[in-house]
Amino acid sequence: MAHFHIPTVFLILGFLLLLMPTITWLVLADRQSRPIGLWCGGGISIGVGVVLVALRGQLPAWATFPLAGLMIFLCIMMQIQSMRMDLGMPCHMAWIFAPALLYVLGVEVIRLGLGNLPLVAIYNHTIFFAFSMYLAFLAWRIGQRIWTQEAIFKRSDQAMYQAKEKGRNRVQVYEPEIIASLPPS
Repeated sequence: MAHFHIPTVFLILGFLLLLMPTITWLVLADRQSRPIGLWCGGGISIGVGVVLVALRGQLPAWATFPLAGLMIFLCIMMQIQSMRMDLGMPCHMAWIFAPALLYVLGVEVIRLGLGNLPLVAIYNHTIFFAFSMYLAFLAWRIGQRIWTQEAIFKRSDQAMYQAKEKGRNRVQVYEPEIIASLPPS
């Protein structure tokens, strides 16, 4: 059976988590928006957090426990804010940082106050499960908004106007960036 050096695995994972949102940001350079910036920033945040976890033992405990936890938790909060912005219902930034700080406080009370690392793991999994379910709910809401009958009719109507502006006897596929440049109807 192969044995892995866990810090090395976390370090590789952390660098991959840093690489993916950076590449996504570069690929979407012509479509950059605040929600995309928050989503990619969240990815970078979790990458930094995982690299800090990998460096436990080489860095001070304050960097590898509370700071790493904060960076990892900020990822999900930034992604929630990104999706809420797409839905047109962004949170105040205090609602992004307050849960993250409360999360870190909870972890530190359990870790330092109770000295119970298995309970820290249960706490982490419970919190991340709950926030991941909320993230999935927001993704579902975005999907529902995109594929409602009214939205489909609106997009087909907008595509017809695109085709009309480009000339007669043509087919036009719905293109959101062109729609954004049209005057409001």
